Amino acid sequence: MDPVLVVGIRGGVGAAVAEQLIQQGHTVVGSVRSQDQVAAATAKLPGIAAVMSFDMADPERTRQVLASRFDNAKLDGVIVCAAVSDYGPLETSSLVDFKRIMDVNATSCLAIYQACVPALRRALGRLVLVSSYSGRLSFPFHGVYQASKFALEALADVMRLEAAEFGVKVVVVEPGGIDTEMSRAMRRSIDSDIAALSAEDSERYGYLYRKFREQLRGATKLPTGADVAGHVVSAFAATDPEPRYVIGDDAQFLIAQRKVLSDREFDQLVKSL
Repeated sequence: MDPVLVVGIRGGVGAAVAEQLIQQGHTVVGSVRSQDQVAAATAKLPGIAAVMSFDMADPERTRQVLASRFDNAKLDGVIVCAAVSDYGPLETSSLVDFKRIMDVNATSCLAIYQACVPALRRALGRLVLVSSYSGRLSFPFHGVYQASKFALEALADVMRLEAAEFGVKVVVVEPGGIDTEMSRAMRRSIDSDIAALSAEDSERYGYLYRKFREQLRGATKLPTGADVAGHVVSAFAATDPEPRYVIGDDAQFLIAQRKVLSDREFDQLVKSL
């Protein structure tokens, strides 16, 4: 059995995916963002074969590290779980942060594909990309993150069509809201972010910050990373996987509504949430 690379095993969905694959007998190679995270990730996943480090904020370095590691190798699969997020109105969003989020959530996924597809081709393996329902839906206050996920979805469609010609399957998993460290970090920061708003920004966009705060307070009722990981591993193992798997009641409802409602009707639904 050839190895499976799980990108982003520091926590959340990625760590749970790696753990479940190890329990099933797969040889798992994981990745974390920096070298100082390697020891902790290795200790958390004692059955893991190896842990690499590369920062997806640098797509070219990501491609180089993976191409060197898997040159002339075979991979049964690559599962990309790593992502970063942000929130705030587009008017005040940092362009530097926009580039970083696009690099991590989209550009580096292309870099991973370029580096690993020869190894996947040799093993007739598959690529699983953990996206989000945010790759299909647009809401106020999350435009930067959604732009990166829309880009990932477009890349995945082309990867799927091109890679099918040589026996490699590409699958996208689209969870809705998840209770992860990312959402918990946002819960810790939202109050200070609201307090730091200028009077002008508070008048214009304070209602969006307060609405998001209420949504975050309900995030503990959402599926956990381990819950979502089970769906990711099932998609990876499927004999004939679907191109996309929508995970969670919220994602299934909203994506279904987006298909049947006009833009104006969907805008009204979003405003009511």
